[in-house]
Amino acid sequence: MRKKGSVFIAIGLLFLAAALLLTIYNLWDAHRADVAAQTTVQALKTMIPAQTQEPTPTEPQEPTQTETQAEPTEQPTEGTEASPPEETQEPDKLTLPLDKEMPTVEWEGYQYIGMLEVPSLELSLPVMDQWDYDRLKISPCRFAGNLYQDDLVVCAHNYAHHFTPLKYVPIGTEIQFTDAEGNLFRYAVSSFDTVGSNDVEKMIKGDWDLTLFTCDTNGQTRIAIRCDRIQ
Repeated sequence: MRKKGSVFIAIGLLFLAAALLLTIYNLWDAHRADVAAQTTVQALKTMIPAQTQEPTPTEPQEPTQTETQAEPTEQPTEGTEASPPEETQEPDKLTLPLDKEMPTVEWEGYQYIGMLEVPSLELSLPVMDQWDYDRLKISPCRFAGNLYQDDLVVCAHNYAHHFTPLKYVPIGTEIQFTDAEGNLFRYAVSSFDTVGSNDVEKMIKGDWDLTLFTCDTNGQTRIAIRCDRIQ
């Protein structure tokens, strides 16, 4: 019996050692991912033009035919003063067509569509153009959709300095996305969804302008942070 008890103790110690090693590895991996992301953000800030205005995506339009002859201007009658020409105002926001492909910038062999920022969390993250499990170890990635069509879906690992903090932000938290041309898009968190790990249809379908998602703590479901554009 004493020998049997020693075996159980040894097995228990092995399990504890394995759990400790796994915890250490997870902490190291999260730190590595944070360093990789922040290094990339600093590089992208030097490559992406400074943001000057917020864009407004619009439907693509056919080019209009220019008039070949200007309409005659009405001359002021004698004894009256001519009215000054009406001042034209520059649009407050840059107009972008909905069918525009998302531009990218390259860093260390990967293509990035821009940067995601949460000012209240002082969180800045790069976003890759395509996703796979190797890319997710470096940066959040575009999962589906297009920024200019208001249906972008971005995924990230459940790292402490990637998307984990987003699972706990209050409704209304501002999210900012700067594309590779320096255009700034602003969003507000509107809701949270719990989605099955294989339920891609539910993840990408809906009326939300931006969706950010990551694994839940149990690893069996995904938490989707739904966001609406701030006009």
